[in-house]
Amino acid sequence: MIMRYITGSIILMLVFGCGTENDKKVKDKVIEEIVVDGPEDKPEAVQEVVIAKFEEMFGSDIEVEWEFEHGKWEAEFDDRGKEVEVYFTTDGQWLESSKEMVEYPEGFFKDVLDDFEGYELVEVFETKTTTLEGYRIELLNNEEEVDILFTNDLEIVEIEKERVVHEEDEIE
Repeated sequence: MIMRYITGSIILMLVFGCGTENDKKVKDKVIEEIVVDGPEDKPEAVQEVVIAKFEEMFGSDIEVEWEFEHGKWEAEFDDRGKEVEVYFTTDGQWLESSKEMVEYPEGFFKDVLDDFEGYELVEVFETKTTTLEGYRIELLNNEEEVDILFTNDLEIVEIEKERVVHEEDEIE
């Protein structure tokens, strides 16, 4: 994933002081860091329910980087050299899983890329959501990052744009 430049981001190291010793061990393995661009006072219970759902789906022996962005939790981890991103609501509902595609047919996204001239194709993912299976691509130019979600038939379902904030643009 592209390291997003998030103004006002705060990196938090979580310390879980309650629960059984086994719970603490699992939580320490799962959460490495959290980047928050929203409210800083997320209740620990919300984090625990999201972690519980993640562990139910993927197990507890995975090193994960957590990020809270646009009102949802993103868990990012490596699966045999491929990046995996999993998204959850704040109450632990699974929204999407995306696994990086290293190989895909040449010209696979040609029509879309023609519409986004001047953008670089950064990553391609196989994606499953609650309503579809398809693909998600990340495009980048100097001013914005674009995520495009497709069906398996390459029909565009969603386009999400985010302005890229450069360090020199940040207000101190």
